[in-house]
Amino acid sequence: MIFNRPEFLYALSLLAIPIIIHLFNFRRYKTVHFSQVKFLKNIKQKTQSTSRLKHILVLISRCLAISFLVIAFSEPIIPMTEDKAFEERPHVCIYIDNSFSMDAEGSEGALIQQAIKQAISIVDAYDETDQFQIISNNFLGRHNRWYNKENIINEITSIEPTAKVRKLSQVMERISELETDNSANKSIYLISDLQKSSFNLQEVNDTNNLHLIALQSNFTHNAYLNQLQFKRPYHLSDQTENIQYTLRYSEDNPNTEFIGNLYINDKLRSPINFKISDTDSSLQEISYQNKNETQVRGSISIKDFPIAFDDTLYYNYPIQSKIEVLHIHGETPSNAISRLFANDSLIAYQANNFERIDFSNLFDFGLIILDQVPNISTGLNQELNKFIDKGRSIAVFPNNSEDISSLNNFLTTLNAGTYSKEKKGKKKVANINLESDLFDQVFDQKPDRLDLPEVYLYRSLNLPLNALNESVLEFKDEEAFLVNFKINSSKVYLFSSGLSEDESNFANHALFVPLLYNMAIQSRPNPKTYHFIGDEVIIIDDIEAEESAIHLVGNGLDIIPSQRFINNQLQLSIGDDIQKAGHYELTRDGKVLANLSLNYNRDESILEFYTLEELEEIASNANLNLNVIEGRNEILSNSIKSIDQGLSLWKLFIVLGLLFFGIEILLLRLLK
Repeated sequence: MIFNRPEFLYALSLLAIPIIIHLFNFRRYKTVHFSQVKFLKNIKQKTQSTSRLKHILVLISRCLAISFLVIAFSEPIIPMTEDKAFEERPHVCIYIDNSFSMDAEGSEGALIQQAIKQAISIVDAYDETDQFQIISNNFLGRHNRWYNKENIINEITSIEPTAKVRKLSQVMERISELETDNSANKSIYLISDLQKSSFNLQEVNDTNNLHLIALQSNFTHNAYLNQLQFKRPYHLSDQTENIQYTLRYSEDNPNTEFIGNLYINDKLRSPINFKISDTDSSLQEISYQNKNETQVRGSISIKDFPIAFDDTLYYNYPIQSKIEVLHIHGETPSNAISRLFANDSLIAYQANNFERIDFSNLFDFGLIILDQVPNISTGLNQELNKFIDKGRSIAVFPNNSEDISSLNNFLTTLNAGTYSKEKKGKKKVANINLESDLFDQVFDQKPDRLDLPEVYLYRSLNLPLNALNESVLEFKDEEAFLVNFKINSSKVYLFSSGLSEDESNFANHALFVPLLYNMAIQSRPNPKTYHFIGDEVIIIDDIEAEESAIHLVGNGLDIIPSQRFINNQLQLSIGDDIQKAGHYELTRDGKVLANLSLNYNRDESILEFYTLEELEEIASNANLNLNVIEGRNEILSNSIKSIDQGLSLWKLFIVLGLLFFGIEILLLRLLK
C-alpha cells in the first residue's frame, strides 16, 4: 500500500493528545475505612478493574478512529503493479476513432457520441493537475500538445466524424511524436469500433499501458458502391455510355431491394431499382446518351440506412470534340488514310512529308501514323519519344526499302519490337482477337466465319520478351500482322506490311476503316474518372508547369494543394485538405484545367470487427500491455481509477474511522 498524499501522515502525531489526557487524568482511588470491610473488598477490586478496562478500550477506539481518518486523507492505494510510478503526475492520451463508421447506431445512440462521453468519463477519473492529450483521425495540429483538464474537455466535445481513415499503427506513431521527458507515466486510451481494416494492433510496437474501450454497432450489414467502369475507353458527343458499377453487400440477406438515382451534371437522368441475392457483390449496368456538352459530371447513388457515406460514387469525363491525326508519309502517301480521315467532321487530319515536319505543334495530335517513312532522323526520333511520354499513340506501316535500321532504332528505344528483313509470298491473316479494344463496337455479334486480309510483301515482327503487347491479327503460323504495344498510358501499333496494293489488300479490306478509326478515337488517354479521398498522389496528364499555382476549387473550398510536375504530368497530394466528397475543378489563373471527382474511402465499408478475445490474443503474442475496459459511463471513471492508479482505500478508512468513533461513544455510555 502506498499513499498519494503522504504528507498527511504527519497528523498521526495527534495520537499523543488522547494518550497524554488518558495518563494524566487517570482516576485515583482512595481507601475508605469502615467496620464491615470484608463485604466490600471484592466489589472494590471488581469496580477498579472494570474502570481500567473501560478507559483502555476508549483510548484504543479513539486512537484508531483518529489514525484511520488521517490515513484516509493520505489517500491510500494498493497499486495494480509493483513498479507503478507515482512520483510523477499521470499523462493521459485519448484516441477517439471518428471515422464515418462511428456514425453507426449503438446501444446508447451514435457510436461517435458514445465515444465522446466515455472520453469525458476518462478525464473525470483524473485530477485537475494531470495532463491530457487528444488524438482523432484528423491529426489536427492543435492536438499536438498537452492540455489541462478543463481545456481537454472542450477539445473532446468538438470532435466530429471525418472522411479520414487512420491505421492504429499510424495513430500510435502520432502519439509517440509527443513523447517528452515529463511523460514517462503515460496511459493511452483507445476508443474504437475495432474495424479490422484499420485497427491493426498486430503492427503496433509500444511499451505504454494501452487501455481499450470497444464500441459495438447494432448493425452488421452495409451496402456500398465501390467500383465503376465504362465499356468504352473514349467518350463522344451523342454516344451511348454503358456504365458498369459494383454494388457490394456485407450480409447474407437474399433478394434485398435497392433504389437509387443517376445524376448527370446535377440533373436526375435515371432512377435505379434492383435486387441482389448474394453476400459478395452484384455487377449492375446502366446506360444513357451523352448530350451536346464538353464535360460530364455524374454520380450514382443508392439508399442504404444507416451507414450512408459510401452510397454515392462520383465520376467525370470530358467529351472529345476533335481527334487530331498526323499522317507522316514517305515520298508517296497512302490515299486510303487520307480518304478515311480527311473529310470526317470528328477528325482533325493533317498530312506531312517526313522531311517537312513542324515539331512545334507535334504534341497537339493524339495519333501519328508513320506511313512507309524511309528514314527517321535523330530529331524525329527524340520528338516521337516525347510524344509517347505524353501518353499518345503511334501506328507504323513499315517501308518496303531494304534499309529499315532507323525505324528499328526508334522502336528499340520504345522497347516495342523490331522488323526483320522483307519477305515475299502470299500469306493470309487467319486469327483475329475480338477481345481487343480496337474491335469495340465493330461487330454486333461474334462472326463465325470472316474473310481476313491477305499480304504479299511483309516483314516479321520480333517481339521482346519483357514488352507488354497484344496480338490483334495473326497469320496461320501465329506470326503477327498487327501488334498493339502498351507503353505506360501510350500505344504503339505495328503492322507487318504497308498499304500499297502490291504489299497487301488491307487498305481495301472491311477491317481497315474500324481499326484505323478506333486507333484515332482511343489515341489520347482518358483521365481517371474518379478518385478516393486519401489517395496519396493524383496524376493529371497534359498540364505544364507555370509560375502560377494550381487551385483545387469546389464545395465551397479554394485551396492550393501540394503539387509538382514531372514530364508534363501534374502530381497532386491532397492529404487532409479535402473532407467532403463531390466534384472539384483544377484551375490556374481562373481557367479550368481539369475536373476531379473525389469519393469517400471505402476501407471501412466492409463491416468486419475484431472480437475482444482476438485482440487480447494479438496483444499477448506482441507483448503489449493491453487492458480491456468495459462498463457504462457512470462506472467508467471508477474502473479507470482502479486500473490506472490502483485500488483506492480512502473510503474504507473513512468508514473504519467513523466505526471506531461509534464504538467509543458506545463504550462511554454502556460501561458506566
